[in-house]
Amino acid sequence: MSAANWRTALRGAVKFCQDRGVTGRRVIAWGLPAVCVAGIIVGLRAASAQGGHPGRVPAAASIAEINAAALSCPALTPARLAGQIMVNSRFDAGARNADGGEGIAGLTPAVWTRWAPWPDANRGDQAANTTALAHAMCDLVGNLRLAGVGGDPWRTALAAYNTSFDTVRATGTIPDSARSYVDEVADYAEWYASLPGLNGSAPSPSVLAVAASAPPSAAGSAEPSSAPPSAGPSSRGAASPAGPPVSLSAAPVTGAPPTTLPPAGPTSEAPRKPTEKLSVNRPSTASSVLEAGLEPQWAFDTDYTDTRWASRLADNQWIAVDLGSARTVTSVILRWQDGYAKRYVIQASPDNSTWTNIYADANGNGGSDHIAVPVTSARYVRLWCITRGVAELTFSLYDFEVLGY
Repeated sequence: MSAANWRTALRGAVKFCQDRGVTGRRVIAWGLPAVCVAGIIVGLRAASAQGGHPGRVPAAASIAEINAAALSCPALTPARLAGQIMVNSRFDAGARNADGGEGIAGLTPAVWTRWAPWPDANRGDQAANTTALAHAMCDLVGNLRLAGVGGDPWRTALAAYNTSFDTVRATGTIPDSARSYVDEVADYAEWYASLPGLNGSAPSPSVLAVAASAPPSAAGSAEPSSAPPSAGPSSRGAASPAGPPVSLSAAPVTGAPPTTLPPAGPTSEAPRKPTEKLSVNRPSTASSVLEAGLEPQWAFDTDYTDTRWASRLADNQWIAVDLGSARTVTSVILRWQDGYAKRYVIQASPDNSTWTNIYADANGNGGSDHIAVPVTSARYVRLWCITRGVAELTFSLYDFEVLGY
């Protein structure tokens, strides 16, 4: 029997005893073998029959929300996300835990503030909480990979979620303090993987009905700059023949992105393939440029510390890239200079005209953001910077990297 199943058996024994009021001194007085051997048998049978640790079966609406959120990155599956929710809250929307987490996803105020999936998201919205948990996990997966931490990406991300990113990065593995949490989530995930609707098979008709009744995602639209696209550079100061550099005059911003919409996602699981950098040296445009040498193409040249794009000193500025053809976008990396966006959205478009939000952040803090987005087909990807993080600075971006296949 696997270690996971032995843990399940022992938990079954403990629950068996607790359900019968056999705890503490009673266990000692009555004798564990006499009272709880039946519980061990029950636990062994459950583990053998079902695999993993049996959890609560979520409601149909929750299953639909979990399936949508699990598309955030390849490291997640519906079963894995369900397992984490089970440990965090036991699917209780009113749950509160010792770490200050609350809601169905058990998010602390800090995690919710950082990963609320769209501006003005309701703290009590179960779908928003589930999506925020998925985004937080995918960000940890990506940043641990960038930090060179090996091992199972999902399990190390669980450890970082339970302790901290710095702790896992420093140890290079799952620290002992997080092992119990990681193992428990993995046990539940193993069991949830056996449930229809959470194991990749078609969900029940009731789940499909919930998904079908959900409000459709709306597209955010804004007029693109009239400036011609800039060419992707092969070296600083030299443009490729793809087009002239963007005009240095500030192009007017004639629209604003919707800021109250959830990120849009596909309705079915996309095939998982190795990702590649789709935006390197691709033609780009921007709403404005601060000065010569800071054109948008320098955000796509893979120089992360020197070249950059900078906007004029104003809110509501954007930078966009043409991927050349319809590609499948899975994540975006933003590497900010000092001038970062406190509030921004990432949008996708098939035609550079109709835009759909695929990610929103209401509490950006600069640095490097590795963002898993819902798997999306798009030719154009745009970063709309709504509010400056530092009022005295422009929006300034070393790197805007679109990944996918």
